[in-house]
Amino acid sequence: MRLVLIIAFGIVALSFTVTGGASIMQAAVASTMYEAEHIVGTLLEAEKMYESSEVIQYESKLRIDEGSGDLLREGETWKLHYHIPASEVGSAPDVGQQVRIQVGDNIPKAGDGSPWELKTAPQVIGRGEFVRPGQGASIELGSENAKILVKMFAPLITGCHRETVELLKEFSKREPERVRIQIFDMGYPKGRAEATREKLTCATVLVNNRLEFTIAGPEKERKVALYRRPGSARATYESEDVITVIEQELQRIYGTEAES
Repeated sequence: MRLVLIIAFGIVALSFTVTGGASIMQAAVASTMYEAEHIVGTLLEAEKMYESSEVIQYESKLRIDEGSGDLLREGETWKLHYHIPASEVGSAPDVGQQVRIQVGDNIPKAGDGSPWELKTAPQVIGRGEFVRPGQGASIELGSENAKILVKMFAPLITGCHRETVELLKEFSKREPERVRIQIFDMGYPKGRAEATREKLTCATVLVNNRLEFTIAGPEKERKVALYRRPGSARATYESEDVITVIEQELQRIYGTEAES
């Protein structure tokens, strides 16, 4: 009897191990496939197509930042159609935001002009690279044709942002053609209006729409967010870091270093 029980227990244990292992393997494969079926891109346009009390349908233009396969290649643009519940309109993906999209079987054929009908709305993951000049800047420097746009938002009546302003002014003298600088005073209505359009509530410096960067330090790389008052306890950057970020972007976008 004891032998029978031992054999039976062994069979059950073996079955559990085999099926359990298979389930774990299937889950791992499914997880890998799930990750592979996502792309990352930046919304260049976002317009409401239809709105009711229950749902809002959008038409957007997406630039692919991280592609997948031969069809969805980095740098390509696609027209998107998707909808969100009307109750979630405040969290709808907006222009300039970087989003993650699940890749399905309903991708339109390249070149036929048809939109990509998404089954689920894009998931916002941050701010994407995007050049969108504002209106109402208190200080405007550099060329309108520059590929790098720096937008600084701060209450200029306070002295804590003065160093950043002066550094940007000096930098513009060196790079008047490749870098455009707009400084918005949040102490005035026009500055606050542009900050609202950018969904900002605190002093911020945007470099081509982004505020989070990784820069090289004396010993190792470090992450900075150009947000809040530079050098303060809650900030992760100093005023000089803004110039370092711009120099890095010059190297990346133009392929050459900043003028000395």
